[in-house]
Amino acid sequence: MTNFCPRCGKLYDGNLPHCPYCMQVNQSNISSPSGRRDQPPRKRRSNKGAIVLIIIIVLVGTAGRMFLQFNASKIQNKISSFVQETLDVDLPDTNLIQENKDIPVCSSMSELVTCVEKSLLAKEDKLTVHLSNGLTTSDILNINQYVNPCWGSCTQYRENVKILSNDITELELTLKHSDEVYVYDAICNGGDISLAPKTAQKLHKKVQKIRKTEIKPSMSDYKKELAFYKYLLDTCIYNHHHVKNCQCSTKKGEIEVPTDPSHTAYGALIDGNPVCSGYARALHLLLTCEGINAKIIAGHGEGQDHCWNLVELDGKWYQLDATWDDNDIAKKSSYYYFNITDDMMYGSHVWDKEMYPAATGKKYNYYRLKKRYFTSKKKFKKAMVKAIVKKREKTYVALLDGFRIKDKDMEILFKENNGLSSVRWNIIEDSDYIVIKVIAR
Repeated sequence: MTNFCPRCGKLYDGNLPHCPYCMQVNQSNISSPSGRRDQPPRKRRSNKGAIVLIIIIVLVGTAGRMFLQFNASKIQNKISSFVQETLDVDLPDTNLIQENKDIPVCSSMSELVTCVEKSLLAKEDKLTVHLSNGLTTSDILNINQYVNPCWGSCTQYRENVKILSNDITELELTLKHSDEVYVYDAICNGGDISLAPKTAQKLHKKVQKIRKTEIKPSMSDYKKELAFYKYLLDTCIYNHHHVKNCQCSTKKGEIEVPTDPSHTAYGALIDGNPVCSGYARALHLLLTCEGINAKIIAGHGEGQDHCWNLVELDGKWYQLDATWDDNDIAKKSSYYYFNITDDMMYGSHVWDKEMYPAATGKKYNYYRLKKRYFTSKKKFKKAMVKAIVKKREKTYVALLDGFRIKDKDMEILFKENNGLSSVRWNIIEDSDYIVIKVIAR
């Protein structure tokens, strides 16, 4: 056997213990302790396997993230289904807030009412909103107290529990349109009334007839308002046998809405026997169809549920209550509550002032324009004597500001044998709002 010497590069007999030329030890002739020849030194282990493993892990992680990203909605829906079955509640698509940015977010009742009224005027059947800032579904049960009933009402709601946000609740409202909204749309927007319900068509015909007979183009907004107010007082009799308007819901998800026609403009203008909400809705409809800005207030009068109106004239708001001015028992109407301020009304009426514009107007108060507004007792007594004794008026009504009348103040009517057989008077006093009505015979 011949060996090759790695030191000198020469061949020599392999049986020799070393190279005869350079004395290099013959490694191939040395035995291992086990009797086997020593194996050549092993090569250093390669890092390629570790690198490949790292690449695989990165690829798998990336693929996993992509899978979760593209299937997030499916995973969330599965979570929603689990929560729905566990909690027995309705859940929406959890991506709705992200996907649909057109859904309005309401943080107060006034914002929610605005959204509802906008949808009612557009004659939409459903409305989806996001509630925030502590506004909850418990507030929804009273929403019809604030939504203008002339445009419609909310009849049902469905609460959706959101997974993506703890402070946002999604609510789906079912809306019901009133006859008045079809009439308003036809008169003011040119809508096709023939597509409306039959009751709306009949109401539309009546409103147009009233506008034609009671209104003249030359009239100011105040005179138009007064004409409509007088029309209601002359043609309506309060319905004392109406179905009670309950604002409470007895079933989850439902909001009770009065169905008795006496609560509507139809009950006032067609049937002629409304309750307070019928008076208010009829007046609101007539005013808005003439382009006069008006609202309906839902509050309390003498502790009972009650509705009345607000009207805007020359940029100032006024309160008016046709129901309380319509004295059908005495067959004599008054204008005590026609165009008065919040301060005048607040003595007998209570409402949520944050939900309505402040009524501060005084210029178009009925008694001011009739020159029967007095800040001096002396001037009042002089005007009263002139009207009753000299002009022989049987009824004299005036607004007193800053003073009160006593029985002895009325003795002036019986001086100098004025020919009166009897004089009686009554006073309506709401806070600082005092109206005296004198009836002479």
